[in-house]
Amino acid sequence: MPEILIDGDYSQAVAIGAPRWFYPFRKNGDIVTAYFEQDYWQTLATFTPQTLIIPHSALHDFYLIKESDPEPLMAEVWKFTRTWSRIPVTQNVYSTISINKPALSEFATAFNANNVTGSGTSATLTPFYEYASHGWDGYNNRVFGPFITTTSADSGANTRVTWPSAHGITTQRFEIIASGQRYVFNSGDYTVVDTTNIDLLGWQFDVNATQAGKYLRDYSSGPDRIMTKQVSTFYLPGVTSGITTPADITIPAPLLNDTALLAAALANTSGFLNYDTDSLEQWMESSIYRLNAVQINMADL
Repeated sequence: MPEILIDGDYSQAVAIGAPRWFYPFRKNGDIVTAYFEQDYWQTLATFTPQTLIIPHSALHDFYLIKESDPEPLMAEVWKFTRTWSRIPVTQNVYSTISINKPALSEFATAFNANNVTGSGTSATLTPFYEYASHGWDGYNNRVFGPFITTTSADSGANTRVTWPSAHGITTQRFEIIASGQRYVFNSGDYTVVDTTNIDLLGWQFDVNATQAGKYLRDYSSGPDRIMTKQVSTFYLPGVTSGITTPADITIPAPLLNDTALLAAALANTSGFLNYDTDSLEQWMESSIYRLNAVQINMADL
């Protein structure tokens, strides 16, 4: 311990010793987020708790996030510790989670409610059964939609299907409904004539190809293990843009009920979406707040 100078001037906080540096998220590959502790001596009579969140006098992206209560050291001199920190950058940790995906009938209801437009017969368009272009191919988990109204006419040995707007199809799989039957066409089963017309090779539906939907995603019900990303986001009220008090921190809505999960699965075929959120907590019992959210990879659904 350094020698205490009883006749020294400790009417203001005097830094004692070297600061102790920490990199709390180095295991995540983050060598930017850091904080340090600095010990101080001061007479108790002149000690006043420091206002938090003030920037460091030299390291301007470090903020005072914590100050310990003073403890007696010797005579009139007491000791305490201040902690200065950068606002941690967002931390992502990947894992997996088990989810029981809703039944196909629930998915069909959500599909028809959220994704089928312009047909007038959406309730009949259960999206799970895929037919290959020349017969049943045994798959039952491919989803097509939204469905739109089309027109068709035979063109030689083929059927020319006209979409009401630019179809955007290049090599995608899509489904045609003709005379109440469902047919799936893969790359090589059709040619693109122009932005609104497609020729179905070797098929003659005449005027009966009245609806079409692009391949949307695969989906199967039941228990499944999918990729997750735990996202920890940090806020320092009064410093973080738009955050004045903890009440300003937005907590994302979860997807813990079937309705919300299925609507998200239809609207997002890839990327990570928030699945669940922990309660807001004070990081290191300091003035920095951390929000932990579990996101799921929508492609895995």
